[in-house]
Amino acid sequence: MSNAKILVVYYSRTGVTAQMATRLAGRLGADIEEIVDRTDRSGPSGFVRSMIDALAERSIPIGAAAHDPASYSIVVIATPVWAHHVAAPVRTWLGAYRNRLHRVAFLCTLGGSGANAVFEQMARLSGKSPVARCKIDAHDLRDHASVRLLDVFCDRLSRKLEHVKEIEWAC
Repeated sequence: MSNAKILVVYYSRTGVTAQMATRLAGRLGADIEEIVDRTDRSGPSGFVRSMIDALAERSIPIGAAAHDPASYSIVVIATPVWAHHVAAPVRTWLGAYRNRLHRVAFLCTLGGSGANAVFEQMARLSGKSPVARCKIDAHDLRDHASVRLLDVFCDRLSRKLEHVKEIEWAC
């Protein structure tokens, strides 16, 4: 990868998105930050609460960021898909740090469908078009295709960042 500073920011209710974000950060040599949700989302009632918050497009209480997104060349934002929506903690984080983002890439994990809708929401919420995006669904996890998908995503990010570096040198 280039000399670019990369931050991977993620929220994970069940651990799947955390696992993918951790693998991605390791491959990219990136810093990593978990979005800390102040809402109890455990068990069946937490699942229902999560769906309601996503469908209502609510902002919810989250912990303050430990890393300043403005000090990174690119921030990869990872979210689970909740009812074809961005997870409420990620929605809140994007609203809070939108003006601190230079470049973004998106990763989403999902059990069924809704990735394209979530990517569109993330672009709108961040005010940025992603330089790359990746969706990993339940089939990819079962078939171990997630490893290949993360490799392709990392390669795309590397190429985009090298191109950006060339443009910055030319200016």
